[in-house]
Amino acid sequence: MSGPPHSESSYRPRSVLYLYRELWMLIHGARRMFIGAVLLLVGAQVVLLTVPYISARAINTLQLRGWAGMSAAGLGLLLVLAVAAASWVLHGPARVLERNVALLVRRRMSAALLERLFSLSLGWHESHHSGATTQRILQSTQALSGFAQSQFIYLNSAVRLVGPLCALWVIQPLVGLAALLGFVVMSVSAIGFDRAMIRLAYQENDAERRYASTLVDTLGNTTSLFALRQGRSLGALLERRLLAIFEPLKRAILINEAKWCTVDLASKALSCGLVALFAWLASRISRVSPVRTPISRAPTSSARRRRPFFP
Repeated sequence: MSGPPHSESSYRPRSVLYLYRELWMLIHGARRMFIGAVLLLVGAQVVLLTVPYISARAINTLQLRGWAGMSAAGLGLLLVLAVAAASWVLHGPARVLERNVALLVRRRMSAALLERLFSLSLGWHESHHSGATTQRILQSTQALSGFAQSQFIYLNSAVRLVGPLCALWVIQPLVGLAALLGFVVMSVSAIGFDRAMIRLAYQENDAERRYASTLVDTLGNTTSLFALRQGRSLGALLERRLLAIFEPLKRAILINEAKWCTVDLASKALSCGLVALFAWLASRISRVSPVRTPISRAPTSSARRRRPFFP
């Protein structure tokens, strides 16, 4: 019952908003649990944003006061541990809630797909291989449930991005704007790599389904296989189907490494550029400040009360 493989043109790329819409529809009755998990995860990362400030204050105390500031610096380090513990008080329960929601998503999506599958006509089942259909159901349910239980990754990245951008904006708005523009450029380049990897993922999924169909046919007809002595030829066919999976996968691996190399080098260049921009702005401000020239006679009391003029 091996039907024709699905062509790449039959797929339509879906955005992340589509995933969130499907997720929201599947978690009816447990949406409060999901929202609570999201809020707890965001709160855990917001708490951790204070760690660099506390650590910097402790180091600054040691540099300014030496051994006399050891006790204050030690209290700062203890505060860092307390902040980390407080973060886990929020993060741990949030992950439990998040993974429970993922289990619910997998159960409901599997039931919905099976119900839809059983409602199809016999002709559809005869034209589609059961092994390919099974592989698609498993892949779909695992993908959406994995997306549901991986929200902590996306939320952690978002908070760790927005927090430093806000801090840079408060310290120096121009530096914050430069950081935001740099992030936009890196995001656009990463999206270009991702689009190429998605096209390869479609090809890999088609090859995976063909391999699963052949494997199901082989294992389901073991008696005929031994009687006709076709084990060697079917083994060679399975190997060819497996190698067909590796072709797009190898290209995806190369593109993925090129993507992260580009992102890493661009982030390092952006960091160096932001430091150079901040130093240039600081030196420019210092050059604008006037330099007082010595005066032979002592200033009068009215001159001492006069505010200095900054051009």
